[in-house]
Amino acid sequence: MDQYQVILRAFENEDIRELHRWLNDPVSIVNEQAIGLYKKIGFSIEGQLRKHAFSDGQYYDTYIMGLLASEWNMRCL
Repeated sequence: MDQYQVILRAFENEDIRELHRWLNDPVSIVNEQAIGLYKKIGFSIEGQLRKHAFSDGQYYDTYIMGLLASEWNMRCL
């Protein structure tokens, strides 16, 4: 099941109002690619926790991304 089907199923078959995804991959380029992918699907950055995740002796930011059911429904029209 791809991401589109997961989102579609969550909003249509479940009583879900909003989906969230936390991105805290320590490799910044991967994080940028992931953020771009989620934005393309319709997610928005809702928050940033600075220096939140610790890996390999370094702190990294965590991004919180969200998608409302109403936003998803507007994309599907």
